[in-house]
Amino acid sequence: MPHILRTLDQRCFLGFSIWEFSFRSLPRLYGRIFVRDIALRHPLRTLTGLLAYRRFARHPRQEGDVTHLYAGTEADLRDEIGEADGGFLVALGFCQKPAGAPGVGCPAGRFNHECHALARDDVLEVQAQSLPIACRDCDVRTIGTAALRAGAAVYIMTSAADIARHLFIPTLEDGRFRHGLFLQCPYSVPAMILPLLICRIRSLLVGYAEGDCRDYAQFLLADEGVKDERTHLDSTAHAHVLDLLQDVASARRARGRHHRRFHRDGPLYVPSVKA
Repeated sequence: MPHILRTLDQRCFLGFSIWEFSFRSLPRLYGRIFVRDIALRHPLRTLTGLLAYRRFARHPRQEGDVTHLYAGTEADLRDEIGEADGGFLVALGFCQKPAGAPGVGCPAGRFNHECHALARDDVLEVQAQSLPIACRDCDVRTIGTAALRAGAAVYIMTSAADIARHLFIPTLEDGRFRHGLFLQCPYSVPAMILPLLICRIRSLLVGYAEGDCRDYAQFLLADEGVKDERTHLDSTAHAHVLDLLQDVASARRARGRHHRRFHRDGPLYVPSVKA
């Protein structure tokens, strides 16, 4: 059966390339949440998302490691985010945290939504050398700090079920997020596209170049927190992410929106706004 499903994905059967992921996820928690709390509770949005997915599959917009999930140019998207008040999310994988024993790996632990550096009130002023060694070159801190300046909420992704509960369902219920920047394994990008289209979150999805999961078996282990490899963006994609966030930050500062620190809203780091 897995071989047949992979063949369907390769052929984009009926306009979809998530046959293996979908069928193998159905009996698992994420599959049950998706069917019960997304598809059945929001059938019209799900149908329009499925149709949008088929259109995207026919004309995918991908440049290198970056998948564009919106109409218009990236400059248009940056302007739109910069002019909006809130509704912007930056989501990173827990696997971007340093792995290793205490004192070497992430001091907050890996398979969770925590980051000691982003939790600090002086996150924008703190010097790297005063932080634990593991935090100094950690992308969660670097990109998370840039996200704060851009007025974006930050979410550290763990399991698919948590992503559905913390991001997709609240957005369907109250429109919490309108724009997103997601950093993740290229393998999981097609599976992420469908719920993002259902939620109508206009997004950039940036794939890792190192340490990423390559198939469903590896994804499933990582989904349970079993992931020793650390994931990384390549240098071009990393610069792309920081440039986007810097441009959004400049636009929001020009509108008098300044962000100094995060406050916690459950698993989310939400920017505190000072007008």
